[in-house]
Amino acid sequence: MSLPRSKYEEDVYINNHISVWGSWWKDHQWGYKCCKQMIKNSYCTGAAGIEAAEAATDLMKANIARKEVTEGWCVGLILPFSLKHYY
Repeated sequence: MSLPRSKYEEDVYINNHISVWGSWWKDHQWGYKCCKQMIKNSYCTGAAGIEAAEAATDLMKANIARKEVTEGWCVGLILPFSLKHYY
């Protein structure tokens, strides 16, 4: 009889993942390397999920840029463009 190396199961893949929880790190958060999900026990969406997340991020950046131009606000400084030059 051999002793277990850890009290936790190792290399256990759940919810369609092909990597373990904690195999990916971004913005001070752990996640799954296979789909870059940072929600533990989430269902793996694979490459399609990665592409969808990147598309959503790109769309959000485009919407922010469009809003800055159309509304005349600089989100980074929270000042109207006319006041930005004085600071």
